[in-house]
Amino acid sequence: MDERPESLKERMDERFDDVDRRFDETNRRMDERFGDVDRRFDEVKERAAETNKRIDDVKVEMGERFNKVDERFNKVDEGFARVDDNFKELRGEIREGFAELRGEIKETQRMAIGLYATIAVAVIGASAF
Repeated sequence: MDERPESLKERMDERFDDVDRRFDETNRRMDERFGDVDRRFDEVKERAAETNKRIDDVKVEMGERFNKVDERFNKVDEGFARVDDNFKELRGEIREGFAELRGEIKETQRMAIGLYATIAVAVIGASAF
């Protein structure tokens, strides 16, 4: 009887050893197959990180360029606003100048009419003598 349990124990040990060996072999094969996948995955993650960094750099560069363009447009807008203000001011000054000139012309016309009337009275009065 002692042999049987010993042989059963030996067989069980052999089976466990066989299972352990198969498990180790399977793990080794899995590591070989999935190790490449893991390495490739790590490479893809690195490339993705590099790409994201490049995208972030491009975003920053584009943001800076857009800000510069926006500043330039704002300066142009300010310039147009100043030109428009100056044009309105000049138009107002020209209108005032024309109004003053009309007033002076009307005054000159009144003075000329008064002078003509005085001359006419003088000529009529001189011819009456």
